[in-house]
Amino acid sequence: MEYSDRFKDYKERYYFELDVREKIETRLRASFPIFLLIFALIAYLFDKTINIGYLPADKIFWSFYLLGAIAFIFAIFFQIKAMHGYSYSLVPTPNTLETYYEKILEDYAKINCGLAKAWTKEVYENYLFTCYVAYTSQNTSNNDTKALNSSRSLSSLILAFLLVSLSYIPFYSSSPKGIKDDTKTATTTAATASTVCEGTASTTNETSDSN
Repeated sequence: MEYSDRFKDYKERYYFELDVREKIETRLRASFPIFLLIFALIAYLFDKTINIGYLPADKIFWSFYLLGAIAFIFAIFFQIKAMHGYSYSLVPTPNTLETYYEKILEDYAKINCGLAKAWTKEVYENYLFTCYVAYTSQNTSNNDTKALNSSRSLSSLILAFLLVSLSYIPFYSSSPKGIKDDTKTATTTAATASTVCEGTASTTNETSDSN
């Protein structure tokens, strides 16, 4: 492959990897609402069990719930690994490149004015070629690692959602009975208290009438 073809190929790949980086980071940001949803599901069950002291004895519930919580922690771990700890290399700004070009042109002009532009063009293109090769390699490695961690985070997130959602089935199949019993007890107590109050009021009224 000719130098010009390789130069064009590496240049295209350099900008391709920058586009891939943006897509990965967009996908990572888009997953935040799912994190919040699963966190809300876990927090709700936590509030209904640990905080109020009601601990279902259902092993299936605890298996789903704890495994879902663990998967959620892994999802957070991989999400953080996908978002932080990466250093991307970027081609210098046009001002920097222009300054570099003018400097080497000036240096070569002191040696040979007739060949200065040709030498400068060759050195400048070699510099860009080196940048595209080195920077594309680094950015590709970053994107591959970010994509892998993003995929692991998404897989853990889906698993966490499924497990936590499934834990609601045994939770509501067992806990509502106790909740209903408590509700019935409270209703019965209230009704009894109401009857006693009515009976007392009736007795008081009868006593008043007899007097």
